[in-house]
Amino acid sequence: MSEFLSRNTRAIRRGAGFALITAFAAATFIAVPVTFDGSDLSSATALAGKGNGKDNGRGGGQGRGGGNGKGNGKANQASSATGPTKARLPGSLNAANAAPRALDRANPRSRVGALGAYMDAMADYVDAVARDDLEAQEAALDAAAAALADAANKDIEIDAGVVDSLNRALDGKRDGFDHTGEPGDPIHEAESEIADRINPPPS
Repeated sequence: MSEFLSRNTRAIRRGAGFALITAFAAATFIAVPVTFDGSDLSSATALAGKGNGKDNGRGGGQGRGGGNGKGNGKANQASSATGPTKARLPGSLNAANAAPRALDRANPRSRVGALGAYMDAMADYVDAVARDDLEAQEAALDAAAAALADAANKDIEIDAGVVDSLNRALDGKRDGFDHTGEPGDPIHEAESEIADRINPPPS
């Protein structure tokens, strides 16, 4: 009987101790509530936003820079492919922008063929200047002026400026026809003379 009471007493004590611990833990949880600081979330959100904004800003800048680089690269390639800007010449004289082969193969009686005759006459003039042959110079200038008059439309007023633009367009397209446009260049210095022979100044 005493042994039975002793076992029950120990069981009650264990149960009472467990209940006491449980009650104490519950009271502690209630007495000390868990707090959630909203500022922490705000700070975390701000940092995340700052990081994303920074990365996105860099990404956007790099994207635009890359696009401009590609665009400039393509633009530069296109400029190289098209070559130098063509001269703006009036009427039929615009044929001076044709390729050298087209000028060589043109019918001598056509306006384009007349431009070929003009270049040949001016090449003869350069040769005559080098030989200091005044008679040959005059003959070459007459032939050049006549060929240029045949190449141009009748309503075109040919002056020294038109002849200069024409010579720039024809530069290097025939052997002996090299127009530098600098002092001492025979073709450049004869431009006014050619224009005056086509359109004589009033006396």
